[in-house]
Amino acid sequence: MITNEKFNKKVDLMLEQYEISKGEPLKRQAKATKRGTLLEDVAEEFLQNHPNVKNIKTQVYCPEVEDFSLIDIVITTKTGKKVYIPVARDLWLGTSQVDRLQVQVLKFKSGILNNYNYCYLVGDCFKDFISEKCQRGSRKKPTVQKWVKKLWKNKMLFTFEELYAHINTI
Repeated sequence: MITNEKFNKKVDLMLEQYEISKGEPLKRQAKATKRGTLLEDVAEEFLQNHPNVKNIKTQVYCPEVEDFSLIDIVITTKTGKKVYIPVARDLWLGTSQVDRLQVQVLKFKSGILNNYNYCYLVGDCFKDFISEKCQRGSRKKPTVQKWVKKLWKNKMLFTFEELYAHINTI
């Protein structure tokens, strides 16, 4: 079984090798961008050998689930079902990530994804984050925690290990 730790170690190793090949460390934003691309690459590589995966396409335009961005990974299962997998490091830290989370919340609330296997894969485990205590009077963090937990419980947000197991059920 491929654990979250193995998944992220492979991403980190590839990122380190990439930096070595460039001859200098990447700056913060370039490193974050490259890590995001590597998360997609490693997920695709590890999912290729999944027992329920028939084929994988990457960077697919799927207006039925996403009008503006390409879906990072689209799997067709051996049972003939499609699984749409956007990939990111997280959806809960930083403004732009929380903006992505808000889009996922709106998709969930509207029900537009009810007829699709839409599984947002995140590299970082969120279980510690959703159980963190908040300062009294906090508004944003408890709201973000609530929605990360709700999307996870409703099988819309996954770590790699959980996604791998979930694909067996589709």
